[in-house]
Amino acid sequence: MLKRVLQLVLFTALTTQGAFGQTGLCDSNADGTVDTFESDQCDWLGGPEAADLNGDGFVDHLDFEVFFGLESGKPPIDWNNRQREEAEADRQREEAEADRQREEAEADRQREEAEADRQREEAEADRQREEAEADRQREEAEA
Repeated sequence: MLKRVLQLVLFTALTTQGAFGQTGLCDSNADGTVDTFESDQCDWLGGPEAADLNGDGFVDHLDFEVFFGLESGKPPIDWNNRQREEAEADRQREEAEADRQREEAEADRQREEAEADRQREEAEADRQREEAEADRQREEAEA
């Protein structure tokens, strides 16, 4: 069923373009002539052996290439998808760098806080020693 729908969509798209003088039904490269390769491809796509051989979900020229061993049968690079993937990779790198900087800043803050605590404890110990010394001196003065 899906195969027939795809063939109908493909046929409609190609015949619509042809009606406006843009290309012929089997002129897949739109050069104005149906080459032998295009004719064979067009015949194969409409024939019973047409199948989705490369697993991309479509019965198209790539499957024709796989069937006859002409090309890899892989779809061409989707540059928009590639740009999205690169942008996503860039975003992830920037996010990782921001996370690293936040962690570094937090570690610095914790070190500074620990140093401030140590200085407060030292100051408190100094104050207690001075009080103890002052108390001792008062006791000696009273005695």
